[in-house]
Amino acid sequence: MKYILMIMLLLVAGTALAGDSGLYYDYDLNGEGLLMQVDGDRYVIYMFTYGEFKCDETDPIPSPSVDDDDECSLNGQRWFFGTGTYDTLTTEVTGVLGITEGLKYPFGIRDPKDPFRNLVGEVAEVGDYQLRREGDGWRMFVTQTTRELSKNDPLFDRVFEFTTNLFRVDEDDVSAPK
Repeated sequence: MKYILMIMLLLVAGTALAGDSGLYYDYDLNGEGLLMQVDGDRYVIYMFTYGEFKCDETDPIPSPSVDDDDECSLNGQRWFFGTGTYDTLTTEVTGVLGITEGLKYPFGIRDPKDPFRNLVGEVAEVGDYQLRREGDGWRMFVTQTTRELSKNDPLFDRVFEFTTNLFRVDEDDVSAPK
């Protein structure tokens, strides 16, 4: 009986940790996804989605405006990144999510500590994330922890469904890239 219990625990823990590296996306929402890399017990994620508020200033605005909704939208693409760990009790990956913002790109600003270096972006924490396994992929929820983004930002008002796996990476294969 002791061996059966031990084998069952290994199977549960093993399936939660093995083979998670890869690219996951939401089949119903084209253009959103999650890239995950697992290294031992550390998870590194890159999430790409939309929701940046931007106004199209390149097109002339007719006077009077025909449709005010077309001038500004949440259509701007955003990339988030984070690190986290897997919790065997909750079977979730949790961690901190960040975002970068450009600084006068492509020229940047002079690094005050190193005069030979230009900074083209800065990093900001936006929240804590939770990833829970769902079928062949993951469900993700982000809780706001800073004021870097508005409390009404679409990042915080939904559960992301990255349940379709596009490809997996074998974490145990240390051979050269194929």
